[in-house]
Amino acid sequence: DFSSAYDLYDEIAIYYGTNVFGEKSKLELGLLELKNKRYDKALKNFQEIIGKKTDDIGAKAQYYIGVTLQEQSKTKDAITAFVRVLNLFSAYEEWVTRSYLRLGECYQKLNDKNKAREMFRTVITRRGSDELGKEAQAKLRGVK
Repeated sequence: DFSSAYDLYDEIAIYYGTNVFGEKSKLELGLLELKNKRYDKALKNFQEIIGKKTDDIGAKAQYYIGVTLQEQSKTKDAITAFVRVLNLFSAYEEWVTRSYLRLGECYQKLNDKNKAREMFRTVITRRGSDELGKEAQAKLRGVK
């Protein structure tokens, strides 16, 4: 139930906004907004988090800023957002790897096949044959 979930996350974010539960709730609110294609609201939630957090919550929020921009076909801005994950949150392997995968997609959309291949190969090197590695292999085969 989207409405109930939204209300609960909103309540937690308001009453516990300064602790980890409030920040995680704000992240979930952003994800709900993204899912419903309310991009401005999603970006606002994610940006509030990265202004405060330099941990895995911040890394996830920065990654989803990139996803939000990518979904709006703001490819160059999405690239900038994903590169920020690589530079500012390099300790958080999952979000770094996912950012490389998305960067490959962005470069593919811009028809920069060499950069796209490089990004997908980076994921394969980092993750081998796990789920993200297999996804990168499939995407690499699709670069023509």
